[in-house]
Amino acid sequence: MEDYLDAAHRHFEDARLLHGQTPARLANASHLYGFCGECVLKAIMSGKSRSGVARKHLPDILNEFLQHSVARGNAMLAERIRKTCSGYSAWDVSERYTHRLAVTFTAERIKTEGETGQKLLNLLEHWEKGLI
Repeated sequence: MEDYLDAAHRHFEDARLLHGQTPARLANASHLYGFCGECVLKAIMSGKSRSGVARKHLPDILNEFLQHSVARGNAMLAERIRKTCSGYSAWDVSERYTHRLAVTFTAERIKTEGETGQKLLNLLEHWEKGLI
């Protein structure tokens, strides 16, 4: 059974470890930060059941999430998630096949993706507590 909540935290924690290594493992950190974001969206979409969400990646899962949240009457959550996910604008799941030293994996980009993952985890926590 899928556990998107645990997966979001696990991917984020592992990304931070890779990001903090010397030298930093930027390519894999980026990959995991993006998966963290996907899992946050899937955790909210699946609600308490924690399953039954389409197997999609960013940005497709974001579009589905926005429609899902608005349809359930939570336009405020949808807008906050949309704004936060802009930090993943350079992320693409297909980069898992990109060479680790590719110029696309910049320190600034990965820092932004890490901050985005943290913000999404914070939003998830607020959602779970019923604050948004």
